Amino acid sequence: MPGLEQTFREISRRLHASQGAEEIAALLVDQLAQTLGARGAVLQLWKSQEDTPFLTKVWGWGERCRAELAMEPEQIFARSDRQQAWVIHQPVLVDYFPTLADGPEAVETLAWLPLGGQEEWWGGLYLLFDRRQEMAPAILDHLADLGQQSTCALAKILLIVRQKTEFARLAQQTERLTALGRLAAGVAHELNNPLASILLYSSNLLKKVPADSPLHEGLSIIIQETKRCKALIQELLELARSKEPKKIVANLNAILTKVTHLLENEFRRRAVRLRQELDPTLPDLLMDIGQLQQVFVHLLLNALEAVPAKGEVALASRWDREQQTAVITISDNGCGIPPENLARLFDPFFSTKPRSTGLGLTVSLGFVQNHQGDIQVASEPGKGTRVTVTIPGPTGAAGVPRSGL
Repeated sequence: MPGLEQTFREISRRLHASQGAEEIAALLVDQLAQTLGARGAVLQLWKSQEDTPFLTKVWGWGERCRAELAMEPEQIFARSDRQQAWVIHQPVLVDYFPTLADGPEAVETLAWLPLGGQEEWWGGLYLLFDRRQEMAPAILDHLADLGQQSTCALAKILLIVRQKTEFARLAQQTERLTALGRLAAGVAHELNNPLASILLYSSNLLKKVPADSPLHEGLSIIIQETKRCKALIQELLELARSKEPKKIVANLNAILTKVTHLLENEFRRRAVRLRQELDPTLPDLLMDIGQLQQVFVHLLLNALEAVPAKGEVALASRWDREQQTAVITISDNGCGIPPENLARLFDPFFSTKPRSTGLGLTVSLGFVQNHQGDIQVASEPGKGTRVTVTIPGPTGAAGVPRSGL
């Protein structure tokens, strides 16, 4: 027993020093199985909602037993609490795995070491013996400890892998947006001057053309479309700039009130009700008023355009004391957003509106992220959309300019 305990300690030490999931799997399957005198071993781990294991390691008899052990009968889990190692022998074993008990390499004892048991992933290690293998409670306790340590080590490694994957994705997205920003700035500067000339000459011509002239409508369209192009260029420039926000101490409720006043006529013209519920306890925060005004104007206009006449848009603010974060929600009972479009809402130039630049949400997210905040969108077709903007503290500090809002 002392030699076995020393082996368990060595396996435990190597578990915590492992750098990869495959290394842990090899350690359990090879060293642990042979230490206990098993004839074979099968380790399999599944991610939730997936039928194929993402990690498999077999040894010895495990190669021919893997397929049946992958079935994971429900009665096996019913017998185990997924935290304790346990053992079954013949003739009980044949009730669970009939084919393992046949032939010259019949399995007499099967030991189960649960791993995971989490919502994200789960699985275990099967140890196969060709003779009846009685395991003392002390050995089962050691196995249970190894199972829990293996679970922790695997969870840490899988988290690192997931984070590396996410970081790589974010790095690619950042590189793409950086390239887009450089392109946008170059194109914007090249187009701004000729567009300004077109707007100037067409405006002058329009003044000289009688209102009933057939040229009047054409010139008006030229001016309108030129202004739309200049607006697109301005949004491109906003996207390309990486300037720091000019923050002063201000109150979000005051900004929201000013924005709703600016849009009051739009809501009235479209016969859409705007319902407000602003938290009076919302503290002053450091913010760039211009950037946040632009964010909320854009989000409210999006909600306004999504609802039919006599629809409703709800604007609310609250202070999350636990997270020390201001939370602003804009909800509507409009058409909603299809699931396939939700993940692309903040992509540059993506839009379902025929005359939209597709940059409004991209710029808005950038402005909110300048305040270490975030924008989340939840929507269901036919049931409306809810946009949540979070802007964390700290609250205003002494010596910082204060808004007159």
